Amino acid sequence: MSLDSLWTQAWPWRGSLIALLVALGWAAGLRLARQPALGPAAAALGLAVGWVVTMGLVTASPRQLAERLPVLGLALAVLALVLAGLLRGRAGVIGLLMAALAVLGAAWWMAGAPMHGPSLVAALPVLAGVAAFGGAMLLRLDDATDGAKAALALLAGLLVAGGFGPQPMLAGCVAGAAIGAALAGAGGGPAVRAALAPAIAALGALPVIARGQPSDWAAAAAPLLALWLGPVIGRRLPARLGPALGWAIAAAPAIGLAWYLAPGRR
Repeated sequence: MSLDSLWTQAWPWRGSLIALLVALGWAAGLRLARQPALGPAAAALGLAVGWVVTMGLVTASPRQLAERLPVLGLALAVLALVLAGLLRGRAGVIGLLMAALAVLGAAWWMAGAPMHGPSLVAALPVLAGVAAFGGAMLLRLDDATDGAKAALALLAGLLVAGGFGPQPMLAGCVAGAAIGAALAGAGGGPAVRAALAPAIAALGALPVIARGQPSDWAAAAAPLLALWLGPVIGRRLPARLGPALGWAIAAAPAIGLAWYLAPGRR
């Protein structure tokens, strides 16, 4: 394989590396400057930049679901900055409320941003589904490390599900941003939860909304299993292995099922 072909294959994934570097640079830079208050916004900033680099920024009304994600990422980044500045890592009623509103806002946006009664009723199944997905993520996602586990599980599911479009690359951006934030010690709190939970829910729901194949549903289940069953499995493993392997073992059945059910596999 030539260097040119390697570069061609790697180029669509550039957003993942950029997301990691942005998150790592933001959090590490603030720590070095002894101004870590805005550090928890690192993951949100990384995923927003990664999504824009991958998809571009569509300023007109998005015609495809994937085109909705860069605007959503930018909105989540602004919210994360506000929450990090106001709450400074303190998780309370306000932080939980804002994170829940972020999930609802992401669900509304992915449902087509309905503005009137009839369109809202028509979009209600999608809105409710994405909101439930995001709510389940919100209950278990505490910090950037959790976000990285969920994003990596989703990435693996999307890669084997036989899908189309940029969804795996967009999942790579979320994973890269979360990993960068975790490596820099960006911490957790409302700013992290309000950005990563809606982002993963919106991205996981995207192929289900667009195509709805059984493999898409299985892939979407992977991050939920990673966060909900991962700690349970991890506690049954040796202490040093539990946190590292529990989430992967928990997500493996969904990833395997996504591979088995992928169109054209059988």
